Amino acid sequence: MNFGKRGLQKKINGLESDSAKIGRWAGVTSIRAVLILVIAAAILTVCFIIGAYRGVIAGTPSISDVNIMPLGYATFIYDADGYELQKLNTAEGNRVMFCGKHSKKQVVAV
Repeated sequence: MNFGKRGLQKKINGLESDSAKIGRWAGVTSIRAVLILVIAAAILTVCFIIGAYRGVIAGTPSISDVNIMPLGYATFIYDADGYELQKLNTAEGNRVMFCGKHSKKQVVAV
């Protein structure tokens, strides 16, 4: 660096010149604008996520409103010895109550 009288005067004139001031002002202003845009985008993203979360929660049915009991009758499957193998339930089963004398020996096909 030149610390002589002419070197220091040149440095002072460069710092006080209008073109240098405008350049620095434009640089600082553009950095501020980019920073403000980044902060605004972050705030909008957080608000969007919170709104989507609240929308999903508001759109789900209440747990107390859910009825998990099946409508209709249950079907039981027995083996040859009369032991229950499986119980079948459906919400909209097309079953009817049947009690007959020979119901153990009958096979019903649906």
